[in-house]
Amino acid sequence: MRRWSTSEYLGIGLAALVAGMGLIILLGVWLITQRDAALLTGVENWTKWDKALSLWAYGALLFLFLLLSVIALWWWNAIGRTLLSLRDKIRGILWESRKDITPPPSLPAEAESLWKAFEELEAFLQFLEEITTGKRKSLPPQATEWSPLLRDLAINLTNHITLTAQRSSLNENLLNQGIEILRRSQKHAQIASYLSEVAPIFLQSIGASMG
Repeated sequence: MRRWSTSEYLGIGLAALVAGMGLIILLGVWLITQRDAALLTGVENWTKWDKALSLWAYGALLFLFLLLSVIALWWWNAIGRTLLSLRDKIRGILWESRKDITPPPSLPAEAESLWKAFEELEAFLQFLEEITTGKRKSLPPQATEWSPLLRDLAINLTNHITLTAQRSSLNENLLNQGIEILRRSQKHAQIASYLSEVAPIFLQSIGASMG
């Protein structure tokens, strides 16, 4: 089922308001015409139509009030609640860290797209928090459904963190094994025997299987 856009909600509400006012005006013009025509049939008929015109005036005000109230409540349910839900969603993502905000039952077409975008942003921020704190090492399964921009950012960040961790581990191994290699150099007078002993240590530190 196609969702209505915000402009369609506004357009239908305004159309209903204009149509209601038009009907009231047409009814009033008809009553005025009937009252003027009643002058030819006598004062008593004119008085009846004049009372009917007075009742029309009060009824028109009441009808307009009810019509405006119905349209306002409909707009509030279709548009106003949606705007408040989007506001709460943004606040929940950026300031309150709330994950339990649910969308209203019906969303205009534009609001539905915005809501999906905010959900993607929320998932991306959650991914950033997990990967920067070490709770996650790879992309989440739903990353394939993200927008190209967020997906590329997540991939680049994951690769950068992985590469940085590998370099840090290599540097740490080289430092630790380098100290051991220097320490063993004090025990050997021949370079050949020294190299044969420290070569496996060096290869292990850089992750090589042979050299």
